[in-house]
Amino acid sequence: MKRTVTLIIFLASVALIAACASPGSKEHRIDTVSASMEQVDTDLREAVMQVDAVDSSIDGLIEPENGNLAAAFEQYSEHVAEMERVGEQLEQHADALREQGLEYFDEWRAQGEEVANPEVRRISEERHAESREAFAGISETSIDVKRALQTYISDLRDIETYLSNDLTPAGVQAIAPVAEQARQDGTALQQAISPMLSALNRARTGMGLSAVGE
Repeated sequence: MKRTVTLIIFLASVALIAACASPGSKEHRIDTVSASMEQVDTDLREAVMQVDAVDSSIDGLIEPENGNLAAAFEQYSEHVAEMERVGEQLEQHADALREQGLEYFDEWRAQGEEVANPEVRRISEERHAESREAFAGISETSIDVKRALQTYISDLRDIETYLSNDLTPAGVQAIAPVAEQARQDGTALQQAISPMLSALNRARTGMGLSAVGE
């Protein structure tokens, strides 16, 4: 009996590996998806740090060192540009991960249907469903991240545009409430990122991968 169970598990593993393999390629689809998940994780953590950097530059605008508004504005603009770069990178990698995930699970299902042994096919279907459900959490949480990111960057651009025309103490004072709102929106972005990071690790665990950092 033990030998039969062991054989079934072995055959199921072979089926799962075959389902993940890209035709004509040595690289398995699961490896591609795993690498993309790690990249998105890195992007999210970079975004959190960049929000802190932008906050610091906003402080510099509101209370510029030695009253040097020009230098403070230049630093702010640099941090805004970097935030935009990080945001665009995150969106691109998240979109790529979603597409790779869809391809991975579609191919897994298609190849699983070709398995002749009923028990192996059952195991493959169960693992497919578990893994796909775990992966779905990434897309769900990414919606809030994308929305928060767009709101935040819009705030930052508006402040930059305004101050490019009125870089004076009075202008900074007038825009201060908007800058405070930008801070709050940056915090909202960081808060939205936290569930997505958790979703990435849950997905990795559900798909039989090690959590990021392990």
